[in-house]
Amino acid sequence: MNVEIKKVAGNTTAQLVGKAFSAVTTVVTTAIIARKFGEVDFAAFFLMTGFSTYFYLLTDFGINAVVARELSGEPENKKKFAYYFNNLLALRILEALVLMIVLTLVLPFIPFKLSNLGTLRLGIMVGLVTIFSQSLYNCATVIFQSRMDYQKLVLSAIIGNLTFLFLVFFLISRGFGILSLVVANTLGTLIVSAGALYFVQKFLGPVKLEFDYQLWKKLVWSSLPLGLGIVLTVVVAKADQFLLSTLSFKPDLKMSNDLALANYGLAYKVFENVLVFPTFFVNAVYPLLVRSFTEDKAKLKKIFWNAFYFMLASSFAVTFFGWYFSPLFIKIIGGEGFTEAAGALRILLLSLPLFFTSALFLFLMITQGQQKLVPYIYLLAAVSNVVLNLIFIPIYGFWASAWLTGGTELLIFVLVGYFSLRELRKLK
Repeated sequence: MNVEIKKVAGNTTAQLVGKAFSAVTTVVTTAIIARKFGEVDFAAFFLMTGFSTYFYLLTDFGINAVVARELSGEPENKKKFAYYFNNLLALRILEALVLMIVLTLVLPFIPFKLSNLGTLRLGIMVGLVTIFSQSLYNCATVIFQSRMDYQKLVLSAIIGNLTFLFLVFFLISRGFGILSLVVANTLGTLIVSAGALYFVQKFLGPVKLEFDYQLWKKLVWSSLPLGLGIVLTVVVAKADQFLLSTLSFKPDLKMSNDLALANYGLAYKVFENVLVFPTFFVNAVYPLLVRSFTEDKAKLKKIFWNAFYFMLASSFAVTFFGWYFSPLFIKIIGGEGFTEAAGALRILLLSLPLFFTSALFLFLMITQGQQKLVPYIYLLAAVSNVVLNLIFIPIYGFWASAWLTGGTELLIFVLVGYFSLRELRKLK
């Protein structure tokens, strides 16, 4: 047990170190861009680089969780790892290319209400390339997740983020505009993916594309319930940002789409950096949950509850700290502008205990084989989120989005908590 705790702690720490470095570079680059270009251009940059992230989870579609479950029991079986990885790589590349083409064709018909639409759409198209790099990175992630060895992924992320940071300083010092920074961001993600693939190759040997369509069918079919849930997760997480850029606000609100997206976007940028902690922690715990589910049910319960109480305590600590320092964070990053972003960040931070613990409940459901329920939970959450945002964003702007983010996560927390704990009580 002590060895396993050390592995979870070590892998979570490695990811946090990498993300801490990433967060620092993100804060620095965000501060530079926000201060240099102001709210309107920052809103454009946020959408140019953020639009593609709406679809990152589509390139996973829950397949990583399925493959990790297959590989976690044999962490040194290189032949099996290579077989799954090579097929997964081919499948992901195909998915990414199809998704990029479809989104490029759809893009001209999206009614954005931000300034400089021509440049905005061109920047979004450049940002779509990151869907490809994220697909490659997802493939590498499943290998190191299954072996509980995240340190190499962290190193590749650090190299990519350093590249982006250097390019931001260079391009701004030379007088380049927002579009050049989107190119730099895209290049940084490609470097991260290339580094991750390099470390995979060091472990598995030469990487190649394999096309075992029966395996593809098995993976897609096995991940379908979880994949549909992930698609709906994207809707829950990103719908408000998309609607803030496309809906018309009531005149008495006195809020433009540019300013609404800029203030909410800056607050959410800080918030999403905090949310990586539960993601990393659960990624590290998941292989242990899978193994103990088949070997020792009492051990599973102990691992889960230890993880739950740790996540709950951590979330309250971060919420308290973040609430107090939100105005300072926003002022440091955004300067004297973005005056309403601190309030939005405080509202978002109130939902942290829900995000931290619901992530653990969700992976417990997957461990228990309840992934077929996930799409229904997230369908209800997605429909509720979109409908309520459509109603309240025109009236209250981004304030509605901030409150509804927490409200939607509360609904998810209640449902995944109920189903996962119901099954956990039955285990003996």
